[in-house]
Amino acid sequence: MIENKASIRIMQKIGLKFVEEFWGDYEPHSGNPDILYTLKP
Repeated sequence: MIENKASIRIMQKIGLKFVEEFWGDYEPHSGNPDILYTLKP
């Protein structure tokens, strides 16, 4: 599933909420999925 759990925890501590992992529609890819965050209300 999500390999970046530590990064997600850090982002949540600064007020961001994990939304989803996705593959962006661009080239070249880094080989890792992109992660979408939103601001916590």
